[in-house]
Amino acid sequence: MSDVCVNHHADHPGFAGLPGILCGVVFLLTGRVSGRLAADLTEVTRDDHVVDIGCGP
Repeated sequence: MSDVCVNHHADHPGFAGLPGILCGVVFLLTGRVSGRLAADLTEVTRDDHVVDIGCGP
């Protein structure tokens, strides 16, 4: 059995500084359109529950 960390991205520095700001702006501008497309394709209604598991950009 190997010693594999459950969160193998735990040591990733994340988004900080200018790259973080740029990624944040891109996500802000494109996220709503992507979310609406996903909701439309899956035919989500007001009676449904949706969980965002954070799959990345």
